[in-house]
Amino acid sequence: MSIQPYESSKGAEEQDMILYQNTITPEEAEKRARDAEELDAKIRDIMENVPDREYFLMGSNAGANSSTFDLYRHSKSREMKRLRAMEEEALAEERNAAFKESMETKNAEEESKTAARRAKRLKQKEKKKQKKKKEAGVENPNTTPEHVEKAQGQHAQKKACVEPELD
Repeated sequence: MSIQPYESSKGAEEQDMILYQNTITPEEAEKRARDAEELDAKIRDIMENVPDREYFLMGSNAGANSSTFDLYRHSKSREMKRLRAMEEEALAEERNAAFKESMETKNAEEESKTAARRAKRLKQKEKKKQKKKKEAGVENPNTTPEHVEKAQGQHAQKKACVEPELD
């Protein structure tokens, strides 16, 4: 992993040519490349987001004399405004998350109720169909399976008589 001197029994001239032997494995090379990319990204982020210089900083001399009091008051006002905005943003995010969660639970409950009602309606519809079939079978004796087969056979005979055979 580290660079180590290359020990050889060769002459001084050859030893001067080969000073160090690189003992880095391919895995270590990949890791170093990834680390370098991460560091570059961090440095870019710092360069873009961190200001170079802070202006109107108030140190321990905030109340040193009357000329610095207005600067102190304004900087304190800016800082309080920034903190208030951060708190309001955090509160808004919390409320949005709670609202989203409550909506998801309500939607899931409504969906389950709707599915139960749909199943009940379909069940009632099937019962009505079964009841109609049962009543139709009792009132109309022509709908028995034997009668239906007989009627289909007669229909097939009529169809055969009407259609001439083609050669």
